[in-house]
Amino acid sequence: MSSQRDADEAAIRQQIGKIIEGLRDKDLDSLRQRYTTNVVSFDVEPPLQHVGVDAKLRNWANVFAVFETVAYEVRDLTLTVQSKSGKER
Repeated sequence: MSSQRDADEAAIRQQIGKIIEGLRDKDLDSLRQRYTTNVVSFDVEPPLQHVGVDAKLRNWANVFAVFETVAYEVRDLTLTVQSKSGKER
């Protein structure tokens, strides 16, 4: 079971890495592939809550228009992966 948990965690970390790449490259198409259509996010710019992938991407487009380069870093990420049966892996 540990190997499945490790594989699941690696897949999640890979997706996060692709989001960071998309941000660095200012690639909205790549980011669209990573977010669920009904994503809910909370950002700095009003309105603070953004619902849906289009709203999220508009927010990133605004960031890309303002900043020449975009750096994004994830630190101290801890994942808890749960099986469909509800048991933690």
